[in-house]
Amino acid sequence: MPVWLVIGLVALFGCGLLCVVNLARLLAGARRRRGGATTTGRVLQVELGYESAGEGMATTRTPLVEFADGSGNNRRFRNSEPVDACPEPGGTLPVWFDPADPAGSAEVVPGPLTGRVVTNLFGIALSVGIGLFLYWFAARWAG
Repeated sequence: MPVWLVIGLVALFGCGLLCVVNLARLLAGARRRRGGATTTGRVLQVELGYESAGEGMATTRTPLVEFADGSGNNRRFRNSEPVDACPEPGGTLPVWFDPADPAGSAEVVPGPLTGRVVTNLFGIALSVGIGLFLYWFAARWAG
């Protein structure tokens, strides 16, 4: 088996595995949020961060949010992940929490999952398709 084929297949396996793990994480989060309640939270503070994006840096925004739970208690939390289109302090965001666990974690409800799920499924299919093509090409033409 040619070295280029092995390297290509390992790289594609890694890309496909990354898509599978991300898809599982998205679906597990959606399943967990089905059991709780949602409300509107107020952004108190926004922590700026930076991450590599292509040839430059992108600014990320992670909010500190306050909301009233089902018992009327005010709760605060810093979201575990940056939020796309995060409003400035004073703005509002949808919040998920578990009313049965007052000390438990809360999180900002992400946007619709459809696009992210389709993107990951496309990544998996593309990795498998290119891998099969490389294997076929090597068997047919590279001897």
